Amino acid sequence: MRLIFFIFQILVFFFWAPLIYGQEEASCGSDYNLIDFTCVKNFDSKMKKKNLLVTELKIGDVYFFKTKNDHLGKFEVKHASDDKGECGVYLSSEAFVNGKIMSKESEVFINNSLGVWSSNKIDLDSLSPFDINLRRSEGITQKNSKCFIDGMETKFVFYKNIADSPLKRGSTLIFLAMLLLFGVSAFLMAMTIFKDEGAFAVQEKFEDADSNKIVNYAKYGIVLKYSRVFFRRYFTPIVQGMKNKNSIKEKYRRPIANGGLLNIITPEDFFAFKLFLILGFPALFLVFRFLMEMDWSLALTPVVSFVGFIYPDIWLKSRTERRKKDIITAMPFIVDMLALSIEAGLDFIAAIARVMEKAPPSALSEEFEIMIKEIKIGSSRADALRQMSWRVDEIVVNSFCATLIAADSVGASVGPILKTLSNEIRQKRSSLIEQAGAKAATKILFPMIIFILPAVFIITFAPLALDIIGK
Repeated sequence: MRLIFFIFQILVFFFWAPLIYGQEEASCGSDYNLIDFTCVKNFDSKMKKKNLLVTELKIGDVYFFKTKNDHLGKFEVKHASDDKGECGVYLSSEAFVNGKIMSKESEVFINNSLGVWSSNKIDLDSLSPFDINLRRSEGITQKNSKCFIDGMETKFVFYKNIADSPLKRGSTLIFLAMLLLFGVSAFLMAMTIFKDEGAFAVQEKFEDADSNKIVNYAKYGIVLKYSRVFFRRYFTPIVQGMKNKNSIKEKYRRPIANGGLLNIITPEDFFAFKLFLILGFPALFLVFRFLMEMDWSLALTPVVSFVGFIYPDIWLKSRTERRKKDIITAMPFIVDMLALSIEAGLDFIAAIARVMEKAPPSALSEEFEIMIKEIKIGSSRADALRQMSWRVDEIVVNSFCATLIAADSVGASVGPILKTLSNEIRQKRSSLIEQAGAKAATKILFPMIIFILPAVFIITFAPLALDIIGK
């Protein structure tokens, strides 16, 4: 739970916090001077005729406008006040007129003279006599009377306030709480790591002392190769301390065995691999985003994290399917060799050892080697065959193992049985190859229709079309 809590806090802090606390809004940026005609034009459809209350205007408010002459522009509120006896607004505006920028500073005030409020009209594009009118509404009482900008025929849309910061400030309390949780999570994670430092060091020494165990992790994928150092060091110890570690073992042990990875990765390592990639994939996403200078949205980070979590399952499933195909392909030859060796006078174990010497390396050869080792350390032939069937989990291998177990239990001769099994397996393999060929023909049909038929049509009818055009 500490690991999951820590991962959750990292995701929230590093990826969602910028969106909550400091993500820049809108596409025009927060620098008033850099807002150009193209950006203002994108807001054209949102502009409406309306009145702007002076009390609602704040210093730094930026509005986009469209005058009655259809000239687009922008203005920033520099000052706005609505007192009992006076109302004033100070605007800095720019209008885009026929490819030119018409800039001006407009300061308008109205006051109450002899109980009558004056009004003040100004233009924004330097062409129209009046674009906006500053005046006060006639309320029932002085308190209900409000000062506002009358747009007349001008349309407005509020863009953003750029006075304080180009960033949208969220709740400081939420941000501080998130920071505190992140600190607590980091502390718990560090405690767990240093607590298991001694155990990990001892484990590393034992693995280094095993000189016969030299594994080329590159052949299992670049992701596993470069991730293994991190997830085994920092994530596996925490997974091993989880309360539900037994359920994790039960869930992933057989899929790992089907992929031929029992000597490469444990169920705890596999789950730690999944948890590590929740952070690893987003980290790579941000690195590529920075190096390639792409404008990928940070909102994709949770999606990338989810892909990282399910990637090991996809990788394991793909490897298992390839391995089963390899076993089916190699099985007829190996079974034939076994039958010949047994008929030549060798017992079952010696025949398997001889076949392993002659047969090319394959997943099936690895399984027979494991079976021989299990028999040498005391397992019966039937138990070793059952374990092989459990590890491979393929119908052909299951049938092979079940037949040998039954023959062994009744004392029947194994040679003729192996010959029969070899023929059945070869027919099964031919059937699978035919099915794959039929599927390939169907899959290639649509690309042919899309790409080849238009080319044939052009070659066939192009000369006729040229003749008709020439006539």
